[in-house]
Amino acid sequence: MEDLQKVLNVEDSPKTSNNEKELSEGTQTPRTITQVTPNGSTLWIPHCEFDKKPFVGMAFENLEKALDFYGKYAEICGFDIRSSTTYKKKGIVFLKYFVCSREGIIKPNPKKSADVVARYKRSTKRIGCKARLILKYDIAKRTYHVLKFEEAHNHCLVSPTSRQFLLGNRKMTLLHKNFISKNARVNIGPVKSFRLFKENVGSYENVGVTMQDFKNFHRDLKAYIKGDDGKMLIENFIRKRDIYTGFYFDYALDEEDHISRLFWADAISRKNYCLFGEMVTFDCTYNTNKYSMVLAPFTGVDHHKSCITFGIGLLAKEDSESFEWLFRTFLHCMGECMPTYLITDQDPAMKIAIKNVFPHTIHKLCMWHIMSKVTDKVGPELNKNEDKWFTSIFSIRDQWIPAYFRDIPLGGILRTTSRSESVNSFFNHFSNPHMTLVEFYMSYESAMDAQRYKQDKLNAESLHTNPQYKTPLPIEKHAGEVYTRKIFFLFQNEVYKSCFKTYIQSIEKNESVESITVLDSTVSKMYKVNFILGSSIDELKVDCDCKLFKRIGILCSHAICVMSARQITQIPKQYVLDRWTKLALKKPIFDLHGNLIEESKKCNNVGKLLGEVWCEIFNCVGLAQRSESDLQSLLQNLKDISRKLEESDDVRVDITKEQQIEFRNCPSTKDTPLKLLSSVHLTGYAHGCSAGFIASSLLVDAQGLGTSAVTAILGFLHAAKFAH
Repeated sequence: MEDLQKVLNVEDSPKTSNNEKELSEGTQTPRTITQVTPNGSTLWIPHCEFDKKPFVGMAFENLEKALDFYGKYAEICGFDIRSSTTYKKKGIVFLKYFVCSREGIIKPNPKKSADVVARYKRSTKRIGCKARLILKYDIAKRTYHVLKFEEAHNHCLVSPTSRQFLLGNRKMTLLHKNFISKNARVNIGPVKSFRLFKENVGSYENVGVTMQDFKNFHRDLKAYIKGDDGKMLIENFIRKRDIYTGFYFDYALDEEDHISRLFWADAISRKNYCLFGEMVTFDCTYNTNKYSMVLAPFTGVDHHKSCITFGIGLLAKEDSESFEWLFRTFLHCMGECMPTYLITDQDPAMKIAIKNVFPHTIHKLCMWHIMSKVTDKVGPELNKNEDKWFTSIFSIRDQWIPAYFRDIPLGGILRTTSRSESVNSFFNHFSNPHMTLVEFYMSYESAMDAQRYKQDKLNAESLHTNPQYKTPLPIEKHAGEVYTRKIFFLFQNEVYKSCFKTYIQSIEKNESVESITVLDSTVSKMYKVNFILGSSIDELKVDCDCKLFKRIGILCSHAICVMSARQITQIPKQYVLDRWTKLALKKPIFDLHGNLIEESKKCNNVGKLLGEVWCEIFNCVGLAQRSESDLQSLLQNLKDISRKLEESDDVRVDITKEQQIEFRNCPSTKDTPLKLLSSVHLTGYAHGCSAGFIASSLLVDAQGLGTSAVTAILGFLHAAKFAH
């Protein structure tokens, strides 16, 4: 309950409400001195401490430092600045103007009619303000000094609650950029990202930017990728292949050197195919990227009867040549090992390619695709064309109706008509029609993480928990030890039926073979079970004409009934398929060259350490957020670490000017605890963002911090957590 109270912040919270802030400072403007000119207009001169205000003769090493100083002065006083006139001689800027953002007057365009102007309801803030800072270059000293400083404004300065909208206070730091980029991977746009960010930092005022800034960055990111989209993706695949030994990709270009065909699969996908690749579902998904390339995933069923992805392709055209290229590339990636069954839709071009590439594969049609067309075909009246469609579908009923799959080994897996629907829904959740290839790949990686996280969770449940048993039979307990939980429940149902729903009616013995007739009361039907005991349990043979073991890979209730009568207490190992066991993934898989296929990344502990750092940061913030003094202490320590890391040789990524401004502008001791909490979050995020978001490598997470630096941060956070 105490933890819930901390999360909800329902009482004893130092957070200042918006109403209190409005009453205390929202309507107050910065301190100014007003003057009335001879012509009757009013001037506002901001009140500021002398050491924070420029003066005539003040010297700066360069224009950047001058802009930085004048920008800080503007933030304190409550106005925006912008760069203006520049005079150069021999390539050197000898005179530079920095002016108030409300300087100048925009004249109406005579070419635009009044209707056009009225249609766009735009406002302007230019009112001819004369506040400015003029700098002149001193050749002898090689510095810039203030030639003229005009501090009077012809407009009032903004109130504290409006300062968040000043351009100078809106800085898109690497924290914001990284947040937008990460959210894009799970198909969250800039608007929702802005709202989520606000919840993280406490209020809109603490976000530091506006929603439009989020939208603009998202737009700029797409513009940056545009043109080099395919090149960036292929370069990333090459880097990934160098890092991960089992990663495979191939592509083809069209006449204009654009990517027309693409396929990739990582080591985990390739290993999964070797373990569970008997049955493959191939289905095309549309509207996943801005180039209208068809998404073509190869999907199978793992030992939990869940969908897993073996590889993925992108095709510009759906012709037989493209499908044949994709199938051959898939086959080469998987060591020339053909699937036993391939389930697709009724695409005629796909059918031709399958015959050419998979001559020994049993090709079946997806029932879900066929049944989804029935509602379109059946209307108020059935015309002749629709009647022909039903006739053609009926003529190939053995290719899509599950009743015809009874004699196919593991054909029971094919009965799941929702596989294609599930795959379509899964990928559509992580993609949209406006994505570039780079963005789609990032989303695909997130989708794979989600898929594999689900598999890891099911593995943990099967390995480290025990199911509840329904019968006292030892064979049920043995099934709980070897099968995954999903398969165990199927087998448990058969065990239960063998005890209470099936009965032995007669036994006929012919030499070593016993033919046993078993009544199944659930369907009121007799089944014949052929049983051969043999000299040991490993030589035992049991075969039922219901063919459940052949279709799904587990013994039926009729066979279990006979085995129980013969005092068989375990499932014979010949009737335990490896693909359904808990340890199915533990089997080592080698490629054609004898190399072990694993996701063996080059040694790098930085990623793991960064994860621990994030956890410790949020733990420290959660512990300190109720006390202003604790927040002050934590904030100061984080700022000290930031300063040290900037100077450390371990930081391999240069700290940008925007980051330096962010660090220097952290709130003072007068800030409310809410702002302090936001600042601690920002400082904590900053280095993770500098490591994780670099424009030149959008696809591979760049680790900007050395291991020793991350370890140092982790050590401090551990100490801070215990201190609080």
